[in-house]
Amino acid sequence: MASERRPRAWALSVVADGAGQARRISRTTRVDIVPFGLVSAGLARVEGKGDGSLAHWQRVHRESFARTPAPLGIEPTDELEIVCERFEVVFRSG
Repeated sequence: MASERRPRAWALSVVADGAGQARRISRTTRVDIVPFGLVSAGLARVEGKGDGSLAHWQRVHRESFARTPAPLGIEPTDELEIVCERFEVVFRSG
């Protein structure tokens, strides 16, 4: 992961639609690198997917990592470093 570009606090990100029009701009407010096995129930809840439980978060992320091509070298273990990015929306298109 060290060679990958990580998000930085206070950086802006633009989400565009299929026509290239900006639909949302968000500002990263916090970035934590956490081993998969130590991701908190609070983070799982904030992500807001499924039922919001840690068990759901772990299950769907393990399944996602298991589908990752082997050449990327990602093993879904409790030691796998997870980039946890929190952000706020600063612009939203109507």
